[in-house]
Amino acid sequence: MAPVANKVVGIELVEEAVEKARDNAVLNNLDNCEFIADFNSPRLLYVYCKTTSLVEDLQEFKELGYEVKKVKCMDMFPHTPHVECCVLLKRITK
Repeated sequence: MAPVANKVVGIELVEEAVEKARDNAVLNNLDNCEFIADFNSPRLLYVYCKTTSLVEDLQEFKELGYEVKKVKCMDMFPHTPHVECCVLLKRITK
């Protein structure tokens, strides 16, 4: 998404994954990316390839105050049985 976006913010729960993402951004000459180990973003784009676990994860997001705004399936690996789901989540303000 970085080549076509003004800014990309990656949020990860695992600090090591954040460090690897930062390294990969440097290797790919991407200067519009920020990666943080935080979970209080107002919006999240959750990309998931295991739809059976997605249901459980979405329940956790709901309990943390997020709601699903949009879902889109992406065939990122044609000619395979795999389909990725992109879910836009928004924090519910109370």
